[in-house]
Amino acid sequence: MVFPHYDSDGKKEAYPTYLNEIMNGRTNDTDPSEDRVNFGRLAFTTGFLVRRLNNLLSTSWSDDTTKVKTKITSVQAGLMILIDQNPKVIQAQLLKALDIEGPTLVRSVSRLVDLGLVEKNKSNTDKRAFLLNLTQAGKQTLNEIEKEMTKRDQALEISIDPKDMETFRRVTKMMILKLSRNAQSGNLDGLLHGERGLEPIKRP
Repeated sequence: MVFPHYDSDGKKEAYPTYLNEIMNGRTNDTDPSEDRVNFGRLAFTTGFLVRRLNNLLSTSWSDDTTKVKTKITSVQAGLMILIDQNPKVIQAQLLKALDIEGPTLVRSVSRLVDLGLVEKNKSNTDKRAFLLNLTQAGKQTLNEIEKEMTKRDQALEISIDPKDMETFRRVTKMMILKLSRNAQSGNLDGLLHGERGLEPIKRP
């Protein structure tokens, strides 16, 4: 199936051609004589498109986290958001929600604790578990990160119909829930029903 797309001159062109322009990082100002790669079936392969988009967004996400005073990784920033949204969460819950390896989570949490951004307190009901919360410094750092994330999301949505973005998010969530091994147990219900968009949290 070919979807129409209109170029800057109002001329209709095939969607695959337009997609190839994007994938090769080309714009209307690019010299047309340069070699181009025809992506063929890859232009309609979901896994490839998601992987390509992930690579691009990962770089942007990393840029957001390195702009703050306290240097942390994008994974650690994601953990801080989850901890902030789920006070007194335990590591086992985060492990299931993110589908990441245990050692990776332990290292990331330990790093945040060492930086003074997260605090760990023993659970009164389960001595093996630690409750995680952001410190005041952690909340301030997260505010800085979220401001950068909001700017990035707003930039991504330029020239894209808001309804298309909403559909993209909804379908992406549905695919994650379908493929995740933790979806059936209900651990990812919050992903599908989460609030739309991201706004910096107002701190007192």
